[in-house]
Amino acid sequence: MKSIVNEIFNCKGYNNLTKTSDSKHSCNEIVSYQKSLKISQQPEAFSGNIERAPILVISSNPSLNTDELYPDLTWPQEMINDFFINRFANRGSKYSWVYENKCLLNNGLRSKKVNTWNEIQNRVSELLSKPAKPGIDYAFADIVHCKSRNNIGVTKARDYCVKKHLELVLEHSKPCIIIAVGNASRDFFDTEFNSIITYKGITLVCTPGPGSSISRKFAKVFSETQLSQLKETINNCQNSSDSQDVIDKPVLNNDEIVEFINSKIASYKKCF
Repeated sequence: MKSIVNEIFNCKGYNNLTKTSDSKHSCNEIVSYQKSLKISQQPEAFSGNIERAPILVISSNPSLNTDELYPDLTWPQEMINDFFINRFANRGSKYSWVYENKCLLNNGLRSKKVNTWNEIQNRVSELLSKPAKPGIDYAFADIVHCKSRNNIGVTKARDYCVKKHLELVLEHSKPCIIIAVGNASRDFFDTEFNSIITYKGITLVCTPGPGSSISRKFAKVFSETQLSQLKETINNCQNSSDSQDVIDKPVLNNDEIVEFINSKIASYKKCF
């Protein structure tokens, strides 16, 4: 997993385009959008333990949030690894990267709950018939890994990023179920909202994004038979694995992570 984090976070295509624009490159639009806002945020690898979570949630692309305490190229690689692999690890309200679906901000405070994360937790909880644990029961990935807003640049970057990064994520994660969220994911997987298909041998459920007027609760849009089949797929997957309730043990200990977070927050506050 750590090699995948390094590969995606340090994407050569992204890094080159931040230095020199190239109108012929598929990712030029999405990187140029960041430049237009005078923002530079490295591509997001994934969120959670993709090798152990039985469900992989795939959205269009991660959203820019300059207030979030998010890795940059100055961070030690092991801290970057921990951020993505253990993004949802519960280290309490002060030192979790994400706590109760709320991001840790540069100033040490918390964001509002992220709608997509909250929505997906509810949907996965339906399938598990119990409160779902992010990072353990499910992990997140994206069609396109570069950050933008309102899906800007996603269409042009899609094929390049899928071939370079998403296929690598899928190869290592091997989920039992994929949940495809939103328009871009629906279009990429060539399906319809509230449908169940098979993608490369994996059961795939397509659901609208948060805020959609289309019904999103699985109990309302799928039959009892369909829900039972989805639950059976997950149960068989979990029963064949010894990884339940396991968050990847970080190379860094909690004291090192706490010290690092405190230093970042202190540096940010000095600027204001």
